Amino acid sequence: MTSNGPSEANLTQSRHIPLSQDAALVVALAGTAMPFAHSAEDEAERWLRALRLHGQVGATLQALGVGEAPLMTEDEPSEGAGTPPLGADVLDDVTRRAGDFAAGREAQTVGTADLLMAVFD
Repeated sequence: MTSNGPSEANLTQSRHIPLSQDAALVVALAGTAMPFAHSAEDEAERWLRALRLHGQVGATLQALGVGEAPLMTEDEPSEGAGTPPLGADVLDDVTRRAGDFAAGREAQTVGTADLLMAVFD
């Protein structure tokens, strides 16, 4: 079967979708927090802390009563608790995946909802 144009996968890969201002702020905040994460769960918590305060996701979570307090109840993680952190690439992985979600909905920018879906993913 021949194709007259590039595949959808190639279009997605070749198209760079910029971050919205809110999403850029969330990525910057998460980026400063990731090196201090003790587990993958802690990394997710750090993404959520930034997301709860900014953009469409922040407004929705605040309207639902999700405040700024940490979602995890432990002050210090116990030795060996949780899944090992995903590491330095997690920021790029989540941002890239968010771009895929934005491309899938043909958005002009990556929003905080795209970041949230990428964190879930």
